[in-house]
Amino acid sequence: MRMTDEALTACWISYRQSLSAVSKDRLLIHYVELVHQIAGRMKITLPSSVQFDDLTSCGTMGLIRAIENFEPDRGFKFETYASQVVRGAMLDGLREYDWLPRTQRIKNRRLENAIRDLEQRLARSPDDEEIAAELGMTDDQYRQLLSEAGAGALLSLDNEVSAFESDSGSFHEVIPDTEADNPHELIEQAEIKRIARTLLDELPDQARKVMALYYFEELTLKEIGQLLGITESRVCQIHSKIILQLRARLRRVFEEDADDPVTPAARPRGRPRKIIEPLMEVATSILERSSKDLSP
Repeated sequence: MRMTDEALTACWISYRQSLSAVSKDRLLIHYVELVHQIAGRMKITLPSSVQFDDLTSCGTMGLIRAIENFEPDRGFKFETYASQVVRGAMLDGLREYDWLPRTQRIKNRRLENAIRDLEQRLARSPDDEEIAAELGMTDDQYRQLLSEAGAGALLSLDNEVSAFESDSGSFHEVIPDTEADNPHELIEQAEIKRIARTLLDELPDQARKVMALYYFEELTLKEIGQLLGITESRVCQIHSKIILQLRARLRRVFEEDADDPVTPAARPRGRPRKIIEPLMEVATSILERSSKDLSP
């Protein structure tokens, strides 16, 4: 609530004499409308990303400093002094929130002014050479300035990808989530597991035990040989043969998919395949089924 002139004068006198918190709060409430007026005028010239509440918050802090530092003996009206302090506080707040350095903002403004001046003089859009000449820059310097200016552009994720297609979707709908599971990869991994399980289930008992002990128990080839009563070189031969069989079967399946034009999950030939993790999962289940046979 605003005070009358007499009450305002008495409040100022009381605050200057005793620095009373009550008088300070009354002055703050009386002049807070000044903050809203300045914030409203500034908001018109600022991008939509700047919130009115952020401006008033910074402006209120400036108003508090203005009340604390105001010296009425100098003969100035408080509103005149406070307007400058409040506006300065808002500008400081904007600079603090700004992700671009102040020097880059100055360069961007200089570029915008040069383009505007050329458009007014030429009555058309200027080309790059004309803008560079207006700025007194070389072509390389001008291109560097354009690159730096583009890095500070804001783009809402709610905007449509194409301004000419209403059903193109917004940016947040088409930008991939790098942390999310890839559906194609999930399908591929499931197929690898199925193929690996089929192959391992077809293996002789001794070969299945070799794979289970190697990938699940993480035994060495020598330890596996001692457990199964065969040589280390024989264990290595069994393991290598199974891996080659699995790779050959996987390559055949996925190359057939790549050659099929109607397969939605087609993949180019020669792409590396992750087979160890699925193989370990399958080997785990085999070990569980065969644990009684592996007991000494």
